[in-house]
Amino acid sequence: MKKSHLFATVCTCLTSIALLAVFATEAWSQASPVKATKSGVQSVQVSGMRDQDWKPYRTLLRGLDAYEANRFLAPETVFKFVLRPQSLDVDLKQIQLKVVGETVVLPVALDSDGSFALPRNQMAFDEDAELVLNQRQRSIRWNLLAIRTRGLPDHHRRIGDLRLTCEVFAAMEDWEKLKRQLGLRGVNSSNACISPRLHWTFFEARTLKSARLVNDQRSENLRLTSDGKGFIVYLFDQSWSDHSLIHLEFADGDELLDRPE
Repeated sequence: MKKSHLFATVCTCLTSIALLAVFATEAWSQASPVKATKSGVQSVQVSGMRDQDWKPYRTLLRGLDAYEANRFLAPETVFKFVLRPQSLDVDLKQIQLKVVGETVVLPVALDSDGSFALPRNQMAFDEDAELVLNQRQRSIRWNLLAIRTRGLPDHHRRIGDLRLTCEVFAAMEDWEKLKRQLGLRGVNSSNACISPRLHWTFFEARTLKSARLVNDQRSENLRLTSDGKGFIVYLFDQSWSDHSLIHLEFADGDELLDRPE
């Protein structure tokens, strides 16, 4: 895989988008402020460790559409959004979530972990509806639930899952804005995940000691972020199949426990 130590940073979702840690071992996706450097290679960071702005209903549906269109990348996954309290005094059991337009109001059921499936409703789409909480929005953040193949050990990440996470993130981003900020000519939602000009950083809830990409007898060590919270991977490289796995070693030593979900 191509490596570059100089890169511009697009702090974004998507996600593994992959998403937060409903379980402490899962990665999350989301969007953050953008920074640029002098290199021609950009980095997109996918994490649930940072705040993400609320997005309109239509935008979230674009992510759902992208998941369904690209599910062949990770067929043994499910896709939900998730709410995460930003303070200890927020009780998920007391949270009510609705899709609200000019005339339409759709209650959205929350699971005990704060995750929810986004309902499809044409009237809500036509009215450019928003997601509304009975809490201050700053006290709750949403993110993409980790797109994660069922049965994977806690310390494994599947490349196909990450590629699908990328597609969901890319569908929800404002690429015209990113192109203005970073000069990303020719990059858009349809090719961002296969562009050699971008590499992607996936964050974990726990500090990493190492990340190794493995496929049969082939392996490669991946670069980590400076704080050890994320690993950096080029998703465009098709020489690594969707079934390739990233073996994570956590600083706390729990990487040896193969606990399937």
